[in-house]
Amino acid sequence: MIRAMIDPQKFKEIRVSKGMTTRSLAKEASVSTETINAIEHGRRQPQVRTLDKLARALDVEVKDFF
Repeated sequence: MIRAMIDPQKFKEIRVSKGMTTRSLAKEASVSTETINAIEHGRRQPQVRTLDKLARALDVEVKDFF
C-alpha cells in the first residue's frame, strides 16, 4: 500500500481557503470527519485513493498538498 506524505498544515490551509468545514469536506469526499481531523493534525497520512478523493472535493491537484 502506497501512502503519500502530505503537509498537514498546507492541507488545512487549502480546506479553509475553499470555505469548507471538516464535515463538508468529509461529505464531499466520502470520507469520515475523523479522517480529515487526523490528516490535519498529522496523525494519519492518506492512502493515494483517499488523497485523490480529497483533491477532487477541494478542486485542486494532489501536488498542491505537498
